[in-house]
Amino acid sequence: MAVSLYYNGKERADIREKCVTNRQYDNSFDYTSISVLLKPLCYIDSLLFRDFVTIPWTFLPGRPPSDLAFANMTGPVCHENFLYRDMIVCQRKAPELANIRGYSGHKPQYEMRHDGSGEPYSSILELRKAKIHNFLGVKSWPWVSDVLVIRYEDLITEGTAFLLEELERATGIEAACEPQPPQPERVKREMNQDFVRYLRDHIDWKAESLIGYKKDYV
Repeated sequence: MAVSLYYNGKERADIREKCVTNRQYDNSFDYTSISVLLKPLCYIDSLLFRDFVTIPWTFLPGRPPSDLAFANMTGPVCHENFLYRDMIVCQRKAPELANIRGYSGHKPQYEMRHDGSGEPYSSILELRKAKIHNFLGVKSWPWVSDVLVIRYEDLITEGTAFLLEELERATGIEAACEPQPPQPERVKREMNQDFVRYLRDHIDWKAESLIGYKKDYV
């Protein structure tokens, strides 16, 4: 499951003006529990959470046969401009998967390691760590002037006024919309305590601290 464009962008020559990019994060506990509930590996219904967070983050049946038509092609031949080695499944909607039900089950997208190996991340937790470092590294791109990290929990407890202020500061442009108020009525998701303990022990907290999260968040 591709959460965002991962490799693409730095080499683009068509962008003439600098821009500000932002990314909203959930805490790693909610992020992982939501991923379990949505079952991006929806064809496997018997996975327990421990299995889910430890298996390689890839399409377990392997590439669908129709993907092999792209195997010897060069350049970004897969959807979203990915190289063949860097994306499973290469096609946005492989015909073999059309009848799979569940969240995005008919169009799975799994990004491989960002090292050219074509190998999958060892788990969803390793993928999250890599995503964090990748996003923060965008600030070094020549056409990016600033990177803003927004925590979902802050939007819920504080509303959007702080976000609009940050965007105004970063862009020099006054917001044309009204801020949304906090939503204190939102109920916090209950979590299995075995799940919480496992994640506390296995999440990369050094990476999480870069986006404002600590081990004792939950």
